[in-house]
Amino acid sequence: RPAVPLPFVRKCWEQGQAHGVDGFFGTNTRLKQIEKEFSQKLAKSAQLIAELQTSVCDAKEEGLRQQQEKERQLKEATARWDDERRQMSRHTDTKNKDEVKEAFRPAFLIELL
Repeated sequence: RPAVPLPFVRKCWEQGQAHGVDGFFGTNTRLKQIEKEFSQKLAKSAQLIAELQTSVCDAKEEGLRQQQEKERQLKEATARWDDERRQMSRHTDTKNKDEVKEAFRPAFLIELL
C-alpha cells in the first residue's frame, strides 16, 4: 500500500485550517446538498410531467367526446333533412297528380264543379 505523500497531507491540513474543518471537509456535505436539491428538482419535474400527461389525456378524451357529439348531431340533422325532402317530394307528387287530373278533366265537368 503506497504511503500518502507528506506534502499532500500538509496541503490538506493547511486548507482545512484556512477554511475551517467544515470548509475543507464540507465539500462532501455540499455534494450531498447538491444531490438532495437535484433529487427534489427531479421529483418536481416528474410530478409536473405526470400532471401534463394527465392534462393531455383529459384533453384527448374531451376532444373525442365532442367529435362524437358533433357526429351524432350531424346524423340527426341528415335524418331530418332526408325526412323533409321526402315529405316535399310526396307533396309535389300529389300536387302534380292533382294538376294532371284537373288538366284532363272534361270541360263540362269543370263547369259543374
